[in-house]
Amino acid sequence: EDRDLGTTSATIDVISFFTGASETGSANVDSIRVFEVEEDCPPTADAGDDQTVECTGARTAVVLDGTGSSDPEDATLLYGWSGAFLERTATGAEPTVHFGTLGAHRVELTVSDGFFRSQPDVVIVTITDTTAPRIAAPADIEAECNDPRGDQLRLGTPTVSDLCDPAPVITNDAPARFPLGTTTVTWTATDASGNAATATQSVTVSDTTPPRIAAPDDVVVECRAHAGQAGR
Repeated sequence: EDRDLGTTSATIDVISFFTGASETGSANVDSIRVFEVEEDCPPTADAGDDQTVECTGARTAVVLDGTGSSDPEDATLLYGWSGAFLERTATGAEPTVHFGTLGAHRVELTVSDGFFRSQPDVVIVTITDTTAPRIAAPADIEAECNDPRGDQLRLGTPTVSDLCDPAPVITNDAPARFPLGTTTVTWTATDASGNAATATQSVTVSDTTPPRIAAPDDVVVECRAHAGQAGR
């Protein structure tokens, strides 16, 4: 007979033996109970090594690893994970969970052998962003000079995307006015983790328009001396 004794299990054997006959002629039988006690220890959870994983988007997948968990009696283990991942809980020795934010996240693992539950073990999963945004500058511009002080031009808008930041900061080094010739404008996109990418745009201002000129008015001059009157 097996009984659950908390942290132990016991096997009880009953042994009977003959001690002689009674005065009435019936047999005297005595019994002893023999207990074999075996200690049952709880399993040990092992949540694996801390992990650092590069962000891949709004849902970064991470495979947890509880395969180092053990049970002294080699019982089949049940795995229970909990933590700051999107699913909140997970089961199995190597579940795939997803994280939606950057930074360090605490994840706990407990295991059970069906009778006893382990103490929790903790793994830290850190989601990092070291990937720069993607940026494509607006199309190059060619413009005719319209102002001797330089031209004010509309440069357009670059195309920007980033895996983990939906709104990177966009800047450029364009002057307020563009002089004659070609000016290179550098566009920069910087995400929330400080990763930056650049792209360039050429702005060329030309002068192909000839000047405008108006001659002075025609001049009519009266002759004031006649060659034949010279010397009078």
